[in-house]
Amino acid sequence: MHRILYAEPFLDEMAQVTSDRGRNNIFDSIDKLPSVPHLGSQNLPQAIVDKYGTSVRKLVVKPFLVIYKEMENGDILVLGLMYGRAAY
Repeated sequence: MHRILYAEPFLDEMAQVTSDRGRNNIFDSIDKLPSVPHLGSQNLPQAIVDKYGTSVRKLVVKPFLVIYKEMENGDILVLGLMYGRAAY
């Protein structure tokens, strides 16, 4: 099974999520990624491309977007968390 790795900026941004339900929804969605790494979309708004480049995916967990990248070895690197509205 491939691992899920968390970048420091993602952990910092998760600290802003005050709802237990919101945090649980985010982590439950992320936990699916090793089994289905293409679950997220490559249709990226310009704000995500500007910050993370074009090799990432966005996973919608309303009202958030989880930004992640599938590594060459199959591990998932979770890079960031954005409010969906802030990305567009």
